[in-house]
Amino acid sequence: MTQKKKSPALGFRQIAIEKITPPQVAVRIDVTPESVADLAESIKKIGLIEPLIVRPVRDKFEVVAGHRRLTACKVAGLAKVKCLVVSVSDEESEAIKHHENHVRLSVSPVEQAIYFSYLIDKKGMKQNEIAELFSVSEGFVSQRLALLNWHEELVAAVDAGQISFSSARELARITDDQALLAHLQQAIEHGVTPRVANMWWQDWLKNQAIDTGRKVLRGA
Repeated sequence: MTQKKKSPALGFRQIAIEKITPPQVAVRIDVTPESVADLAESIKKIGLIEPLIVRPVRDKFEVVAGHRRLTACKVAGLAKVKCLVVSVSDEESEAIKHHENHVRLSVSPVEQAIYFSYLIDKKGMKQNEIAELFSVSEGFVSQRLALLNWHEELVAAVDAGQISFSSARELARITDDQALLAHLQQAIEHGVTPRVANMWWQDWLKNQAIDTGRKVLRGA
């Protein structure tokens, strides 16, 4: 009689680093050896303080939470890593992954937008389901997704931290690229609050209405 293969035991375990795989779709998009250099140095000196959270996937373990820490452990040259092994569904895994990054305030609005889009396109989730899963409003989800349709330079500025999401959302209302980029440059160089950005949009809207009125009169 063939002995049934036992599933990996849950709980804390030391796992060979080559057996640990990054998340299939990471929330963070900027995890590189260079970006975790300081963390790697800390791990070399005092070890890994916070274990990774992983789940069994076939004969390996996929990171649920701790993508940066895994990369840093590889840079630090660790052979084994302390992990908390959990048995979770795909949805639960996504929730844990996002929650860790959201609480740590390390995920940019652009990364959130890309991640929410992935859940819709690849996982078939609806906006209200994403909102419920991550304990945010449906408006929060839709606003993040709308970011993906903004001008690429506005998106890049948000991702680089040169302008806040709230201010950028006001500027995104300006549909003329030349006017938008001029205001964006001013915002990057001198700073802007959401209130001021909204005033810029309203001024642009008024000018559009005036220009339209002039064209109508000329055509009359």
